[in-house]
Amino acid sequence: MRKILKGLVGFIGTYIIFKIILTLFFSTNPPIGLAREEKDVEFYKKQVAEYLGKGQVEQAIEVCGKAIELAPNDEQIYFLRGSAYLAQKQYEKVIADSSKSIELGGQKANRYCMRAVAYVGIKAYDKAIVDCTKAIEIDSNYVKAYYDRATAYAYLKDYAKAIADYTKAIEFEPRKEYYSDRGSSYGMLGDYENAINDLNKAIELDSKYAEAYYMRGFVYVHMGEWRKSIDDFTKSIEFNPKDVDVYNLRGIAYLEVGEHQKAIDDFTKAIEIDPKSADTYKLRSKAYRQIGNGAKADADYAKAMTLVK
Repeated sequence: MRKILKGLVGFIGTYIIFKIILTLFFSTNPPIGLAREEKDVEFYKKQVAEYLGKGQVEQAIEVCGKAIELAPNDEQIYFLRGSAYLAQKQYEKVIADSSKSIELGGQKANRYCMRAVAYVGIKAYDKAIVDCTKAIEIDSNYVKAYYDRATAYAYLKDYAKAIADYTKAIEFEPRKEYYSDRGSSYGMLGDYENAINDLNKAIELDSKYAEAYYMRGFVYVHMGEWRKSIDDFTKSIEFNPKDVDVYNLRGIAYLEVGEHQKAIDDFTKAIEIDPKSADTYKLRSKAYRQIGNGAKADADYAKAMTLVK
């Protein structure tokens, strides 16, 4: 699971959040007979949902502010604004708004899960686990709570608990991401057979899923199956050609099988994508040194040292 390897978050996609908002919280028109102020608040909520659905996050945040001025005790507005902040990865603001929503009576699983995602974003994994557990207490069928708690456990390298929660999520909803992430956790525990089985399942569900090929290739690296890893990294690149990590790992695999020029080509491509990666310069330096090109090896190593500083 790349989230574990690279520290990426991305646990609740903004599209999913916005679809939940649109389908669960809003009717087309406010109820007849509402006071003017209440009508305005309902109008603002609908407007926020529309902005979020279009990805116009700044506008959604601005309208939420207007709605809060009219109805400062409406927990739903804070949840909406928290959703918008989550799309911007402003995690501290997500935590503040989701906490306010919960304080005002928003005792719903998705409120706690939204805050949990933000806690993961600031690496407060224990707090994320507490919130996900609370979400499960509220709604034991809320699949995202199991998935997000599994992710937090994986960050803490508690892979056994992560696997248990991924398994629960799969029971509810057999998604490719759940199989891929559980496969990653199996791989981290050295259970390569189950890791490969899960990653095969993820690819079966989506034959163009770059992440699953990447992770299966990564498992093959740990197994010393260099040719298989090269094949999987090549497939991953086919579907996601801008991924620096895949070029670097395929380059390492090429070095292991003695194909130095292919390794250099991969490291060069990785540098084109991310010219500030000290690690990639070090890898290319190693490749140059192995073929006896000391001048280029020294130049790359010197460049890596400037980037480390």
